[in-house]
Amino acid sequence: MLRFLWLVLSTLLLTGLAQAGNVNFNGNVSGCTRDGDTYTCAPSFLGANDTAVIGNGKTVIVTGAFQLGYFQGLKMSGTARLETTGSNDINLSGAQVANIDVSGGTIQAGNFVRDANNNLSGGGNFLITNGQSVTANVLGNTVSTDGSSATIRGNVTAVTVNMRSSATVTGAVYCYSLTTGSSNVIGGGATVRDQANLGSGIKLSGGLSAGTITTGSPAELNGPVVSKGTIALGSGTVVNGNLSGTEITTTSSVTLTGTITATKSFNLASGSTVTGNITSPTVVLASSSSTIKGDISASTSLDIGSSVVVTGKVDAGTLAMRAEGAKVNGNVTLKGDFLMESGTTINGDLVAARVTTKSSNATINGNAAVNYIYLDGGATVSKVITCTGPGAAGCSCVERPSWYNYNPTCAAAPAAGAHHFQITHTGSALTCQPQTVKVTACANAACTAPHFTGSSSVTLQPGARSFTFTGETSSATVEQTTVGVATLAATGTTGTTCVNSANTSASNQCAMSFEDTGLQVTVDNHIAATTANVRIQALAASANKQSCVPLVASKTESINLSCGFANPVSGKARAGAQVSVNGNNLTCGNSPTKLQLAFDSAGIANTTLTYPEVGEVSLDAAYAGSAGYTARGSGKFIAAPARFTIEAISASGKKVAAGTVPDANSAIFAKAGETFTVKISAVNNKGEVTTNFGKETTAENMKLAVPAVDNPADAGNAGDITAGVMNAITDGVSSSKSDSTGAWSFSDVGIIRLDVGLNSGAGYLGAAGDQFKTAGTQKIGRFVPDHFDTSLPIFATLTGSRTREMVAPGQLAGMTMPCKATSNSTPLLSPCDPVFIYSYQPFYVIVKAYNSANGLTINYQGSLAKPITLSAAATLGGATLVDTNVGAMGGSIPGTAPSFAFFKGLGRVEDPNFDVPSTISMPMFRFKALPSAATGSNPVRFFVRAVDTDGATSQRATASASMETAITAVSGRLVVPNIDGSPTSPMPVTLQAQFYDANRGFMFNPMYNAPAKSLAGYLRFNNCQKGLASVCATAAQLQPVAPGTAAFQSGKAGFRLTPPSGQYGLGSVELTVDPQWIYYLPSTTGKLTFGLYRSGPVIYTREIY
Repeated sequence: MLRFLWLVLSTLLLTGLAQAGNVNFNGNVSGCTRDGDTYTCAPSFLGANDTAVIGNGKTVIVTGAFQLGYFQGLKMSGTARLETTGSNDINLSGAQVANIDVSGGTIQAGNFVRDANNNLSGGGNFLITNGQSVTANVLGNTVSTDGSSATIRGNVTAVTVNMRSSATVTGAVYCYSLTTGSSNVIGGGATVRDQANLGSGIKLSGGLSAGTITTGSPAELNGPVVSKGTIALGSGTVVNGNLSGTEITTTSSVTLTGTITATKSFNLASGSTVTGNITSPTVVLASSSSTIKGDISASTSLDIGSSVVVTGKVDAGTLAMRAEGAKVNGNVTLKGDFLMESGTTINGDLVAARVTTKSSNATINGNAAVNYIYLDGGATVSKVITCTGPGAAGCSCVERPSWYNYNPTCAAAPAAGAHHFQITHTGSALTCQPQTVKVTACANAACTAPHFTGSSSVTLQPGARSFTFTGETSSATVEQTTVGVATLAATGTTGTTCVNSANTSASNQCAMSFEDTGLQVTVDNHIAATTANVRIQALAASANKQSCVPLVASKTESINLSCGFANPVSGKARAGAQVSVNGNNLTCGNSPTKLQLAFDSAGIANTTLTYPEVGEVSLDAAYAGSAGYTARGSGKFIAAPARFTIEAISASGKKVAAGTVPDANSAIFAKAGETFTVKISAVNNKGEVTTNFGKETTAENMKLAVPAVDNPADAGNAGDITAGVMNAITDGVSSSKSDSTGAWSFSDVGIIRLDVGLNSGAGYLGAAGDQFKTAGTQKIGRFVPDHFDTSLPIFATLTGSRTREMVAPGQLAGMTMPCKATSNSTPLLSPCDPVFIYSYQPFYVIVKAYNSANGLTINYQGSLAKPITLSAAATLGGATLVDTNVGAMGGSIPGTAPSFAFFKGLGRVEDPNFDVPSTISMPMFRFKALPSAATGSNPVRFFVRAVDTDGATSQRATASASMETAITAVSGRLVVPNIDGSPTSPMPVTLQAQFYDANRGFMFNPMYNAPAKSLAGYLRFNNCQKGLASVCATAAQLQPVAPGTAAFQSGKAGFRLTPPSGQYGLGSVELTVDPQWIYYLPSTTGKLTFGLYRSGPVIYTREIY
């Protein structure tokens, strides 16, 4: 009876399945009306097992909801279109994944409308689910992806868009509301009128515009991000584009690449990086360890938390810098007050109203222009304080504790006009033409910078010509038509001083000699050790003194040339440094050298000059003509350093030579945290040190910019650079101090860059032109880890945030096993502490790269991370490795070492698949003896040592300081038991994992766990007896009962075998598990007997009628 019913049911099922087919819209279709290429169909047009096939150019309009069942399908291509009417839905979620084949077209749920103003209304809902994919543009009132890994390859337009975890939209999204789960992808950008709620792991490219924006942790937004309202970014978020909104907040460790504009406020959490300018009325940079590589404009207030570094200028209403380590590497201009807490630094000039420093070591490395400043103990201003309040003078605005013995340098308050005017001239002029002089509006008696910056008007004598200028002018002139000495003056002013640049020792610096004849000597300012042009023009006054005419024309004459040190002055300049004119050496300060120069028709002779040193030098020329004419003249030139060179020497004696460009593959310079010294030299064009540098009257100096990390793009740019104190310049060279204060260090790995320029920021000795703004840059490296630590991963369920030290329980086959069941129990074997592993069993190891202070080297990744070799040490930090005659570390793929992927200094072998032999070589320990079910090797305890190709190692100089994880390797086997069972019921088989102990032999291992793995093809049957004689030949009968897998829990794995049937009778068979199932656990052989029952209760069965 039962057999009959089964046959009837099977027939009915087969009949139903046989009716499945395609509904092709290429002609008349039952249940649909047709108007050309447009079909209007009732909701029931599709049979229970049918697939709707809509080809290119066809439109199908369903007058009700379109909802697919499990056996139904949809196929679209080209410009095909599927719509529903009214507010009816399109729901594809009920269909099998394989039954959805949409490769092009448009899907619209209901009468959805997007008008010319981009207003959305009407329509129904669209839904796809887990694993389903459509390549089409999708429109509807609500578009949802339910379940993970659903994909829409096209644009989505809807009032509401809901994306579950791991769903993807490859095109653009336009909607009123967007909500995503975790790990979603939007490839074409998103425009959201109202709220965009983006879950963790979102990756959006093409930009985002919304009313308000919230992201999970982390998120990756590529393109501009614009909000009409607030923006809240989750931790770890990366924005590669400009960011704008009303109120922008972040949680920790965000990376923002682009300008940031917030109309109300911007709050940056700790550990973040901003590469771009920030503009917002209120800016809060929370503690700690954030970096802003750009300028900040905060019209109301700026709050900089501890250990936050701003590399750029700051313009704000008020400013607070929090203890400690807050730093601004740029000028700070404030309209209001400034609070500097302990240990904060400004590397630049400050302008503010009231300044209050707290506790110790608040430092302003620059000038400060303030109404009031309170300098608490240890607070300093490296340059000049200018009190700017009404009636201020000297240090009147400076207050400090009575016990703090610090006297800053103060300047007078800015004057309403210039203190006086200074005229700089050459001391000689011709009566036939105006003589150019330089006039400076001085702000103080010494006429030192900064000068008066207001507008000034002067009338110069002789000549009575008037000039108006700001600060300084080099285009003013004086003139006199009679031979004689005139006194230069700026009339109608507060006073005049003069500088005779040709003779700074003259008693009357304002005296200028006017002559009817003279030589005008012009030498181009140039780089030391390059060739400069010299121009000497011989002139004489015409008869009426109205013009100058050539004194010597179209002939060669002897000219006596000499030179003198102007700055540095003779006695400080390098003795023997020779000026060479047209190959003839002049020794400055000595007697003149006579040269033959050819003058052209205009009285001009051109020649060349070189000078290997730096400074300002005068070139003097004298001519005694045959007609009795005598003419003299002098000109000055500035020879500037070609560049600054930087060298570095590590504590271990390794050197980075000037001009070298280290990269990720360069030789090792130092370990992370190792100290090094720096030498900076001013050199000429040939690379020779210019010893005059630093000896100038107002000594030129070098200024180091804030050192920067300059790593390859695939590595990080983290790390602290500690700058050592430099000695004063001696003979053109500044070197690190020899004591501990001169030590430099870098806390991470990779390359750093030092940039140095002139302290003045202007051209050398005021020479005009960028080529005279001497500078130098040098990359220093490569820095490598000080040491490694090896450890075991944390096995944890990966929900929420995770670290790279965590491994999912689904990868249990890579787990080491604890030696004790509990902390108080007896170890399973000895030696064993804390874990053990089978020989040949792959396992996880974490390798961490550290600096000398045991800080993780965050930059150790990408091209900076080098291949790791693992070995087995016999003792912690010891030099002796495990005897290779016993065993050794290796990779799970013979001949292939484990490949570690490093991210932020932490390396691991990435998630291999343990169900089959992995394509990724994992760490393992191999006994020399191959795994055997019969014999085992004695347990061996070893310590995992990591060494990279640079020689960085987990072995420390002090062995006990080494952090090398300890593991015991054991032999193992898989035990198949002897089992008796029924000939008609599935036979349960329980496999046991065992380990080998030196004293007890093979023992049960309750600590072994492994995920479920298919048994298909791994069961081997032999010695088939009696009714099972043919089983060994075909193995057709004895197969695992579904699901056909076995998983180890607490050392045991169970499965069931189908019983023999039909002509197979009672009998026995020997079962062995193929070594490739778990290749490090070779199998014993068990005897399975069908038809032999164990003693005990018996359950009788009979056929039911």
